[in-house]
Amino acid sequence: PENSVILDTRSWEDFAQGHLPGSLYAPVNNYFPSVVGSYVQPEQAIYLVAEPGGVKDAVANLVRIGLDKVEGYITSEMVKVYGSGGEKLESTHSISIEEMEKDVTRNWTLLDVRHQSEYDEEHYPGAVNIAYANLPHQLEWLPKNRPIMVICRTSNRSAAATAYLQKQGYKATHIAGGYQSWQLQA
Repeated sequence: PENSVILDTRSWEDFAQGHLPGSLYAPVNNYFPSVVGSYVQPEQAIYLVAEPGGVKDAVANLVRIGLDKVEGYITSEMVKVYGSGGEKLESTHSISIEEMEKDVTRNWTLLDVRHQSEYDEEHYPGAVNIAYANLPHQLEWLPKNRPIMVICRTSNRSAAATAYLQKQGYKATHIAGGYQSWQLQA
C-alpha cells in the first residue's frame, strides 16, 4: 500500500537471495532502532517479514522509538510462497572487496556508511562517506547513473544501507565482510 514500508527481519542471506520488492533489511539487533528510525517515517504503515516468535520483539523495539503503525506481518515461508507463485522477488547483490578490486573499470562509487570519526581514522582510497543514518538526508550527493558499492566496518550497516538505496532506485551492491576484511588483506 501507498505510504507503507516493509521491514524484513530475516538473515542477510535470506534477504539478499529474495525479498518483497521495496523491502528494507532490518534484522532485530543492535542496529535495528537506528536503521528503522532513520529510514521509516512515523506516518508510514509498517509491515514486517518475521517469524511469529520474533514479531513481539520487533514491535516492542518499534514502539520504543515512536513507530507504532505496525499493520501486520508475514513469515519467511510466505515470502517463499509468494516468489514460487510467479511473483517477482528482488535480490541484493553482495560481493567481496577482492571482487570489487578486480573491477578495473572502476565505473562505480564506493560509499562508506560508517560514522565520520571511523572514516577519518582510516578508509578505502576514494571512498565517499555518508553515515548510514544520514542517507535519507544526503541522497543528492550520490550519482544515480552509476553503481554504488556500499561498505562499512563489518557488513551490518552496509547491508541496511544497500537495501535502503535499492528502495530509492539506486543500483547498489553490498561489500561482504566490510572494511574489516580489507584490513585483514593488507
